Amino acid sequence: MTGNQAVVCALIAAVAVGWAIPGAQAQSYSVFGSVADSVGNALSGASVVVLARADSALVQFGTSGSDGAFRVRRLGSGMYVLRVSYVGFKTIQRVLVMDSADVDVGLIELLPQATVLEELVVTEDRLPYVVRGDTIIYNALAFFLRPQDMVEDLLRRLPGVEVDRNGTIIAQGKVVEHVLVEGREFFSNDPTIATRNLPADAVDGVQIYDQASDREELTGIADGQEEKTINLQLTQEAKRGAFGQTTGGLGGAAWDDGRYFGRASAFRFAPRTQLALIGNADNVNQPGFSQDQLRSFRGAGSPMRAESGFGKSLGGGFNANSDLGDHTTWNASYLVTDYSNTSESVRSRQELLGSDFVADGDEVSLNDSEDLAHSVAVKADSKLGEGHDLKFEGTLSRAISSATLSRTENTLTLAGAQLNIAQTTSSRDAGNLTGSSRLTWRKRVSERGHSMIVTSTVAGRTADTETQLSTHLQSFRGMGPLTQEALLQQQDLASHSFNHTHRLEFVLPIRGSRVLTWFMQLDATQRHQDKDYFDVLDGHRMLNGPLSGRYRQQYRYWRSGTDFTVESSDRTWWMWTTLQVQHSNRQGSLPGNNRQVRSRFTHLLVRWLAQRDVGDAGTLKAQYYTRTIDPTLRQLQPFTDNSNPLRLYVGNPALTPEYRHDLGMGYARIGDYSDFSLRIDLNVASSRNSIVYERQLDARLRQIRRPINTGSARSAGGGVSVGRPIRSVGLDFDYDIDWADRIEFVNKEESRLTALRHRFTIRVDYLSAGKVGVFARGGMAQNRIEYSLNSELDQGYLSGIGHLEAYWHPSEAWSFESMLEYEAFDRDWAGSRQQILLLDLSFSRIIASGRGTVEVELHDVLDHGREVSVVSAATYVEERHQESLGWYVMLKLTYKPRLM
Repeated sequence: MTGNQAVVCALIAAVAVGWAIPGAQAQSYSVFGSVADSVGNALSGASVVVLARADSALVQFGTSGSDGAFRVRRLGSGMYVLRVSYVGFKTIQRVLVMDSADVDVGLIELLPQATVLEELVVTEDRLPYVVRGDTIIYNALAFFLRPQDMVEDLLRRLPGVEVDRNGTIIAQGKVVEHVLVEGREFFSNDPTIATRNLPADAVDGVQIYDQASDREELTGIADGQEEKTINLQLTQEAKRGAFGQTTGGLGGAAWDDGRYFGRASAFRFAPRTQLALIGNADNVNQPGFSQDQLRSFRGAGSPMRAESGFGKSLGGGFNANSDLGDHTTWNASYLVTDYSNTSESVRSRQELLGSDFVADGDEVSLNDSEDLAHSVAVKADSKLGEGHDLKFEGTLSRAISSATLSRTENTLTLAGAQLNIAQTTSSRDAGNLTGSSRLTWRKRVSERGHSMIVTSTVAGRTADTETQLSTHLQSFRGMGPLTQEALLQQQDLASHSFNHTHRLEFVLPIRGSRVLTWFMQLDATQRHQDKDYFDVLDGHRMLNGPLSGRYRQQYRYWRSGTDFTVESSDRTWWMWTTLQVQHSNRQGSLPGNNRQVRSRFTHLLVRWLAQRDVGDAGTLKAQYYTRTIDPTLRQLQPFTDNSNPLRLYVGNPALTPEYRHDLGMGYARIGDYSDFSLRIDLNVASSRNSIVYERQLDARLRQIRRPINTGSARSAGGGVSVGRPIRSVGLDFDYDIDWADRIEFVNKEESRLTALRHRFTIRVDYLSAGKVGVFARGGMAQNRIEYSLNSELDQGYLSGIGHLEAYWHPSEAWSFESMLEYEAFDRDWAGSRQQILLLDLSFSRIIASGRGTVEVELHDVLDHGREVSVVSAATYVEERHQESLGWYVMLKLTYKPRLM
């Protein structure tokens, strides 16, 4: 994008914001007073709503403080209705005239509610959200929604919630791990399936909270392992019968084969049973599942993001929840997905190849992949009696994958002289079968609360891969090639793994709120991997002995320890401490050469967590824990991976576990709509016996990469987030800082990378009586990377992002929406700037008595058609350009059938 284009786009964004907030510079006033009951007791948390006198539209709102006082700001000149309400009391309303000064309404006394008021224009249910303890409850009715919107569209409009293009949800600074519907799981643990397939108008409220771990739910003992969770509360209409939605779209651009999108869903939510049926088909990178779901069943495909490249998806699923009597619930789901992707990318890299040698590299690749997967998940929870529970979870998936890759990679000196060039083509077919199950049994064995918990987990995986590999490597000296090497191979790989874990735990209440827990746990893993590599010469296969082989591994460890938990009598603070001993025993063998690998380790593992309530809405947390990080099978298996002739990889069966320390502190204050929110985090981590990589270069400058244990690694980070009261205009500011120190080795020389990053983000939300909405977010990150081995690679770069969503609803029928995304990289090492500007527009009209919508979408109007990312590692820095869909137009039709 040229500088002129950037200026024009910035002006467009500024005009859009200015147009959407016409009264930003106008004079504003406040109304203030206090609320009490009939005997003069101050009422804290009373709802104070200001409505437009003309049409009863919500203008501003707030709550009374602990002393009953309130103040509602930013009211323009005009006539309003002030409505004050409190649960159990009659609602009071007064007419306000704001012209030249603030208005003091004095003391407002509320009387106990004896009868229900008949005339009710706006109630507490219209407030955007309320805070109850550590839970935020958003009211979906307070946010404008179109008939075709899904839950994902609703979440994008909620203050303090962000949803990226891949569907990842961030709330209160944390990634949302689970999305429940009426407190029940929906299609296992993939949040995107719920947010992209459930209609938004079926949702009445959105609860966001930290869900306790399974262990905490069983024992009632806090362990600090909460996961950010969203629970969708349905409307009464949705809970009384069946409903659904279907959307179809066709479109394209002059130079492609056309674009299509289709999604259909049907639901029935009854008090004791939930049923869901979903299906989708598209070629516009909008699958009905998440990137994590794709990775879970992928066998041979490339590890690209689901929204990258040119993707096609076809799939469907079924989910059922039911209560069997009053004590047993079960959940089952089935998904089938066929996903294919074509990805074109270009990479440029500067890399350390020695203390006095830095090289440039570039790579062009084309990857085609297809994955077909079936997956089943079942859960059951049974209450066998008072304090007696049984839980079961099981999953089974089968995936068949294929992928083809074509890649050309060059390495050059900084002066531009050719060092080598490698060309690779490969074709891969794979299949895998994965299953797991977990059974948890809890029994209270005494009236004092003594309990016993037994948990058993079994998991297994088998995978077979067949690859046809062709490579051609040329090394240069002077003006011509020094050596040439060609390879044609068939590679067969079979791997199997089986793991079982068993844990016995006793919970022993001592007295008051003190609880002592003792446990012991056994983990055992068996892994087999067989590699048969055949060189193909003149159509004949010959076994390549050095690259082939068999690897067997058995890994077992015992853990035993105690937990101690104490909680204050008023529940304002608690502390949990655990001390355990872990003894591990690993045995590995290479049957082909009778080589044995044995290792034993004993580690002391400590964990300490503490939490204290500070004031009415603040929470202070601190934690310290140690853990071991075991090497992966790929890191342990001693075979050579030659799929890239310039970058060979060899595992190391002598690796030992990494031992890590983590220390963190944080303060969070969740303010309601009359107060501000604050979040402060600080964390420090260090590890010894770290697993790092060494790179050895041969005479052809071909790298051999191998994991080893060495030294230590350190990192630290922190952040501050501040949010102002959310009324018609909301403001959030975030600042984060991260520091990391990592090691690699190049030709036996240590290369230490030190990275420092500062990131600033600001978000502004503006809402105006449902007619206009603007959600703007901008940020900048400053990165500084230094290399101890060679300062030539030291670099600094700036990256900036901007995101602007705006909608305008001139009438009940018409809607206009736009989304603008800006991304820029300004790098010292490349001496250039990359900028990307994506603009999406849509126009829609409601038809069929509100049950249908016709929508026109324009995607990537400026036709940038690519994504850019920058990666810094211990020995290189890389910029990557990924091709994407580019410009297209699509006509969509959404219809909600009368299923109820």
